[in-house]
Amino acid sequence: MDAAWLILATIRAINGKFLKMHTRQETIRLSGYNSNRLTYLEKTKVVVPAQRIKREGKQRDQVLYSDTQIEILRQLRHLEQWFNIETLRSYVRNDPGVRQRIKAFLTAGGDRS
Repeated sequence: MDAAWLILATIRAINGKFLKMHTRQETIRLSGYNSNRLTYLEKTKVVVPAQRIKREGKQRDQVLYSDTQIEILRQLRHLEQWFNIETLRSYVRNDPGVRQRIKAFLTAGGDRS
């Protein structure tokens, strides 16, 4: 894989702002989750990587997470101190306004005031 292509694939321009994409290893370091937990969160569609780069042969696909997803993972890890993931998933599914409240919370920088 060409290094220049990888650099271009990891930095995206969105609404005039540059959004850094993080590899799985960076996501593990930044979120505090291990690889198995990230796989579980992806399989259960709680947090799905922003981008998947297909690799040839038997190599695993490379997954990339956005800055926003890193923040969601951090907040989720914090919430899991009080609730299990299934309870959180159920809440999100059953309350149509919860996604907007979560988005507003994250947009405000996690400030509860």
